[in-house]
Amino acid sequence: LEEWYNTNLKSQESKIADGKYCNDRNVQSGYTWASQPTSTFYYAGYKRLWTDYAPTLSCGTLDTYTLKVGLITSDEVMYAGGKFANNTSYYLYNGHDYWTMSPYCWYYGSSTSLSAAMFVVSTSGYLTNAGVYASEVDVRPVINLKADAQISGGNGTKDNPYIVA
Repeated sequence: LEEWYNTNLKSQESKIADGKYCNDRNVQSGYTWASQPTSTFYYAGYKRLWTDYAPTLSCGTLDTYTLKVGLITSDEVMYAGGKFANNTSYYLYNGHDYWTMSPYCWYYGSSTSLSAAMFVVSTSGYLTNAGVYASEVDVRPVINLKADAQISGGNGTKDNPYIVA
């Protein structure tokens, strides 16, 4: 992300605000690494989103990073319309798989190798998960504009995006 930012947006840094990005590393209730060393170990987002369907914009202070660029959270995807069914009509849909910054689980794969999975937005627009080894998943950076940034054109659609002056 930093390399992409430095190549594509560094020259516009005066218009970009420091954003607060949430990497919810809380463990799902009932799980600890010590109690689940050879099976699946879920993060809190799994229960909150997959079981309870209760996204949140709250984030613990230990999980908040202040940066110029980040990734969207799985909770933000759910609020926008990316639930667990195909949805190609909301603004986050782009026809590609892409990562969120929200962890899903740790698990032992075949031959007892430890792996991790993250929430992703699928090519069909729904929220799912993928192992971190999945090389076909894209990165879709997120930035925050400063309050005084001016829009000089566009209407915010995919075909006519805003132009920041």
